[in-house]
Amino acid sequence: MFSLVTGSIRSASLILLLFSPLNKTITHVGTYSDWGPHQFTASSPAGSVKKDYVYTTSIVRTTPYRLDSWRVKRDVSTGLATALEHVNNANITSASCYITIPPPYTHVYSTGGPTGEVHEYDQQTGGFGKKIQQFAFVPEKDLDTVDKSPSALLTGAHGLDISSEHAFAAIMGTDAIEMFKRDLTTGRLTHLSTNVAPRPDIKDAYRHVKVHPNGKILYGLTEDSNYIDVYEILPTTLRHVSAHSILPPHISPLGSPTASNEGDEAGVLINKYRGDTLVFAPPHSLNPDSLIASTRGNTSAQTGWLAFYKVNPAGYILSPTYQDESIQQITTNDTLIRFETPTSGGIANTLDVRDKSAPAQGSGGEVVPKTEKEGYWIVLTDDEKDSLQRGGPMIRVYEWDGWKSHDRSVRIAAQWPAPGETATWFDGASHALWLD
Repeated sequence: MFSLVTGSIRSASLILLLFSPLNKTITHVGTYSDWGPHQFTASSPAGSVKKDYVYTTSIVRTTPYRLDSWRVKRDVSTGLATALEHVNNANITSASCYITIPPPYTHVYSTGGPTGEVHEYDQQTGGFGKKIQQFAFVPEKDLDTVDKSPSALLTGAHGLDISSEHAFAAIMGTDAIEMFKRDLTTGRLTHLSTNVAPRPDIKDAYRHVKVHPNGKILYGLTEDSNYIDVYEILPTTLRHVSAHSILPPHISPLGSPTASNEGDEAGVLINKYRGDTLVFAPPHSLNPDSLIASTRGNTSAQTGWLAFYKVNPAGYILSPTYQDESIQQITTNDTLIRFETPTSGGIANTLDVRDKSAPAQGSGGEVVPKTEKEGYWIVLTDDEKDSLQRGGPMIRVYEWDGWKSHDRSVRIAAQWPAPGETATWFDGASHALWLD
């Protein structure tokens, strides 16, 4: 059995859930927090099998804005998560939407809107230590007057990822990825360059970034144009290599890189979808062979999509570029799979992934023998109001067997609440994490 935690965009709570691979069920374990809504969750140690601490952002509109840390309490015999215990919080200048605690696990980095912050990581408590840096994405002279509320997340900094040498922040309003030099000893960041998306005639809006474990390749996901851009990481800047569409050819404006967001049909189609999240599979591998992305529909009239890209050992995406798809009308092959999600996802449709082959804990603490094929469990969140009002689930777990399998379909395994169940006290899931 495996533990999950998720926040919500509209409810103030965090919830713990338990997924049974054997029974294909998800059960509610507990409800925590009065400091939400929490739109993003992170964990530490990020590279370990069992994640002992959880960190949350909050989009509450009252100041001071804050980040929160939580200890994961576990059953001694089974190792499964049984509760969340609040450790502490850190007050921040702007509402944040992303947190990461990279190796060597000495500092916590967060971004949102016009600012980002660096806090010490308290090795004793697992919580936030003192703030050591605030870095700004607007001129310092303007900080007192610019919007710092959750609304600023739509125009300012959004995602953040860190390598051993660099930090990268996705900026929605400027279509740029900001690159920083990271000091491993002090944790401080020094700005190096601004890297604007390679499509000057359309609105891209970088939402998330992901560094390959080799530290040489960066992936940038755009919200408005629904692309994955691949960059080579140079000492002080980025070099664009390729672009790949999350959306299939019949939807994405492939072959129309000059399409505007307001005039022609292609521009309108872009605005009907919002690129969302990026994860690697295997999730903790130094050599992942897959990059999985999600996008969500802007309204309930458009369903969301998942895109599975095959990645080579050097980190380059082997899947066709959007230009190649436009010319050849490729929809699926040995390096690219797309899956249409049941709903738009609301303002969620976020992903997390774990290995299916990792040993699971039984209800009595015993290790469940590995009897299944290699592959992955993928958790997908749902926040679509129309679906929830009809009794639809907020959490779905899918299974995917990976590139080595002849069956590369994405299949539903479980959902919460299950058909016939309700959870009226929790109004849509935002971002879920596997905890073991």
